[in-house]
Amino acid sequence: MNSIIFIPEQLMVGFQNRKDTFTGKLAYVIYYDEKGKLRKEHSWQNWRDRNIDPQEFVNEPTTGFVLNKKVGGYCYHYDPRQTYVRVYDPRGFEFEITVPNLLWILENSDCIKGKGLAGEFVYGWDGAELLLVPVDSPEYKESQKISIAKFSKNFIKGKDLIVGHTYKFTNSEQYVYLGKYDFYDSVRDPDSGRFGRINAKIGKRFFFGYEGSGPHNTVVPQISIPKSLTRLVTEETSDIMSDQYADYVSLMKKNPHFSPEDISKDKFVPFAVNEIMGLLFKECPWNPSYRYPLHNLLRMFVRRNDGTITHVCLRYITKADTSTQFPEWKNPDAPIYYVTNGDYDYTPALNIDDFVAGTFETLYTNPVYSWQTKKIWGYKERPVTLTELLNHFTPVWHYTYLTNGEFYKKEFFNDNYDFDE
Repeated sequence: MNSIIFIPEQLMVGFQNRKDTFTGKLAYVIYYDEKGKLRKEHSWQNWRDRNIDPQEFVNEPTTGFVLNKKVGGYCYHYDPRQTYVRVYDPRGFEFEITVPNLLWILENSDCIKGKGLAGEFVYGWDGAELLLVPVDSPEYKESQKISIAKFSKNFIKGKDLIVGHTYKFTNSEQYVYLGKYDFYDSVRDPDSGRFGRINAKIGKRFFFGYEGSGPHNTVVPQISIPKSLTRLVTEETSDIMSDQYADYVSLMKKNPHFSPEDISKDKFVPFAVNEIMGLLFKECPWNPSYRYPLHNLLRMFVRRNDGTITHVCLRYITKADTSTQFPEWKNPDAPIYYVTNGDYDYTPALNIDDFVAGTFETLYTNPVYSWQTKKIWGYKERPVTLTELLNHFTPVWHYTYLTNGEFYKKEFFNDNYDFDE
């Protein structure tokens, strides 16, 4: 089970008549969230028998739950039914929980023969999954604090936040307040459908620093920019300047949502040949000594000989039998390279010159059958060496910077940028 479980205050229960239950009624339990909205109402309405009045209960600790029987765990053709466990609620109905939920219950409470589950329980939700939660479990105690805070009306408002102080959100995490600043984002072009640079001012937002999850189970400083503080900040946990404040501010200044991208600062830096080889040729991830073409293409920005920027897709031909090492591995002087317009756009690259376009030649044939009114067309690779291709264009890294001068990122291709336009 997750350590944080949502425990609502009010429950709504719908019913179906079922002969295979002890009480004759099987229940579908849903809940009101902290905004008063009845969650999962649509599926609940479709499932329940409307001839049976639904019931509303306060989700308070209750005793008397009894395990009934296993259901599901079978498969008719291609329609498997997950295994569930029927549980009797002392308020007069049965409902279903998952096997992992049952195992977690038994880790935190006893099951007494003839009397059922010992102790008090409440209903909770882990995402969309219903859980029967033992009140004696450590997860309940922590989750209950957060749920009480969510349903409380005593949330901290933006005007009361103090820069550098630490606050707890409804997810129980600690956040250092950095201030309220202009927020910038990218906007989709209605004609091309592409997103532009992150430089469109959207409005004011609140910026926070926190310790988030990084790669390989590490913890790394990150910036959080919530859209709204409504029912979000529950308490101030430290009223002194955080020791991490300066580090978070430095990180915030490198964020394009704080300081937008400055297109005038763009730089295009040529690739080294070994960088091209490293990106184009991939080794087997689970056995580096075993080489084969995982991806025999590389989309990249290139500089034409006249100094303008465009993009191409560099490829190399591969053998049909990819179980053996390709003999021309990472050799720029091998005649195995050709260029197309894109990865899915498998057509000649016409945006450089005739030599580059000719590495992926257009073929035409005459109609074969009388009903064919158009010529049949196709393409064929005319591979050359990479050394020859580099006489006609130069692959470049695209370096981008923010308005405040901070370096943002470097990339060899981005679908959202078209420097030919």
